Amino acid sequence: MEAIQMVWFILAQVNLIGQNDYPGATWVGITADFSGDGVLDAYVFYGNDSVVIYDGLSSTPIGGYRAPAGYNITLYRIGYRTVLLYYYNYSDGQMQFQIYEDLNNLVYTSDVFNYSNYGYIYPINYDGDQYTDILVRVDSALYIYETTYSLNSKEMKPSNGGVIGRVDMVSGNGQLYIPVRITGDATLRVFDSRGKLLLRREISGNRVEMNLPAGVYTYEISSPEVGISGKLIVR
Repeated sequence: MEAIQMVWFILAQVNLIGQNDYPGATWVGITADFSGDGVLDAYVFYGNDSVVIYDGLSSTPIGGYRAPAGYNITLYRIGYRTVLLYYYNYSDGQMQFQIYEDLNNLVYTSDVFNYSNYGYIYPINYDGDQYTDILVRVDSALYIYETTYSLNSKEMKPSNGGVIGRVDMVSGNGQLYIPVRITGDATLRVFDSRGKLLLRREISGNRVEMNLPAGVYTYEISSPEVGISGKLIVR
């Protein structure tokens, strides 16, 4: 099992590591080799909504990101030259993520998640394969996005227009949130552990009212633009 490397920022006061090198910076972190050249790179925050990656060898900017208006920003490495950006707005209870390949090529933007009390997004190896997964926590619900990015491989893994391969969903209070963009009509099917069809429903949008006993199920969602399946946990 590949141990997923989560990039935790070891933050230091800018004036301890060269404030003159980064005019206007508020924080600097040095934790991972985003550029893939074998040298740790610097991640420089300008306020709470902007971060720039500086190459560890040349000290030149190799990636720059800004959060949408009103959001804060957090940055993780999830693969070779692949960046996960997590945006969050504490006052509005909203969060969102984006994935950049080759540091600056935006390949995926998630829907906006709304939470009441608690929410976060971070990379994790959920299913034990060689690829990074993305965990989204929205209050008491957990959603898993499976990607095709490997931390330890320098081979770029194509995203094929999106990064969702499978989604594990947790349903609570009779409401199921589907963390994929469904713009037209789709069909949701839910099966028990023996494969018996328990529920078939036409859905539109990403919220479904349902009434199933607590337990573990499998599901399928199919439409002209979406085809996914996975595990459904009802609490």
